[in-house]
Amino acid sequence: MKPLVRSITLLGSMLSFILPAFSQATVPASSPDSAVGRPGLRVGLNLGLTQLYGDLSSPTIGFGAGLNVSYPLGSVLAVTLLGDFGSLGAQQIEKYNSVATANYTQAAIGGTVNLSRLFSSKQNQLSTLSNRKAKGNLDFYIGMGLIAFDASASSITTGKLQRYTNGSGSHHTGSDNITAKGAAGTASTREFAVPLGLRYNRSLSPSWAIYADLRYNFVATDKLDASVENDYSTIDTPNGGGIFGKAVLNTSRDKWASLSVGLAYQFKRALRSASRIRHIAF
Repeated sequence: MKPLVRSITLLGSMLSFILPAFSQATVPASSPDSAVGRPGLRVGLNLGLTQLYGDLSSPTIGFGAGLNVSYPLGSVLAVTLLGDFGSLGAQQIEKYNSVATANYTQAAIGGTVNLSRLFSSKQNQLSTLSNRKAKGNLDFYIGMGLIAFDASASSITTGKLQRYTNGSGSHHTGSDNITAKGAAGTASTREFAVPLGLRYNRSLSPSWAIYADLRYNFVATDKLDASVENDYSTIDTPNGGGIFGKAVLNTSRDKWASLSVGLAYQFKRALRSASRIRHIAF
């Protein structure tokens, strides 16, 4: 739980520091968007490539899709919801002689900081607003959520199942991550995840934008590649062996990364005042 506690503390500290300073950022009502309303909910869909970084040393290319929804709190900050699903893979001939695959679904909530607006002067902000089609901006985001996955590892040479995370004997576990509870046959393993990334946005029109997204996801498990560090005990088991139990503190946690491109739509909100508005741009 220590990595999770540190991640929660980092996220809370970042948002508590930035939110008071920038949630009230404003621009004059003479900005180009004053005639069409303030930006509101932003919805994006993306497709891309994934890679798994776990105990098996050679990541293989996977594919993923994602949904991101954000709502502006000011000119710099936004609340963000992230949803992802796809496949992951890795392999290693030495010691394990294994190739692993995993199907995942992940959901997280967090915050986004518009770095371009944060580090630009007010004069540059107005210039960016008036020339939006020619310029993009860069966002940083971080969140916390859950990943649900089903992973298995098989022999590279024979294709025989070696290890799996979910099967007819799989259970949910208690708070100790060991004691079984509920009925057997769990279809997916659920663990905490902390995604963080950079997103570059480029406007196509006042409402539409394309974006490129680079993401790194920290996962509170050592089982995302159906392999536990230095554990080869199930390689010769006739029907494979389940991956259960609590990871010890000195084992490394698994991660996965993605590189994707997407298309986003920005809804508009009605203006509250003709003299002052809050504003956020793609």
